[in-house]
Amino acid sequence: MAYTYSDANGYLDLGPTVNGLRQIKKLRATAKGTFPGIDQLLKLGYTNLLVELADDCGRLSKQTSDKNIQFSLKHLAMLCRKAEEIIILEM
Repeated sequence: MAYTYSDANGYLDLGPTVNGLRQIKKLRATAKGTFPGIDQLLKLGYTNLLVELADDCGRLSKQTSDKNIQFSLKHLAMLCRKAEEIIILEM
């Protein structure tokens, strides 16, 4: 089962699977640095920090060699550039 991403206008695209999101959370827990956009998304399920989230995804993807996690983070960063006002992670 996969999550989906939405913005102020509605559906954007598919998101990570339940296991994929768990891997992203695990990576974030061990990552060095501050990640305000990803932290807000993971804690609240949404964020309006689109520029910060895109930057966070790029920096976080460099802290893993797992291609699946890297793809998920790069995909989210791309969606941040298309999103209107907010990114919402929904099941």
